[in-house]
Amino acid sequence: MREPFARFIEAELGPGILLITCGLPGSWKTETAEEVSKIKGYPIIRTDLVRLEVLKGEDIFDE
Repeated sequence: MREPFARFIEAELGPGILLITCGLPGSWKTETAEEVSKIKGYPIIRTDLVRLEVLKGEDIFDE
């Protein structure tokens, strides 16, 4: 990277952006998203928590 991470985030990520993280376990996805959120004030939507709320006790592997 040619410039520091925080400076890149401040300069290049504008309003209305959707940032999606994906990768292997332990590859700093959550930590990176949290840092971007701190810098830009973006909300973080964690699909694992959304899934738990939507399914509320339903066992999708029951069948």
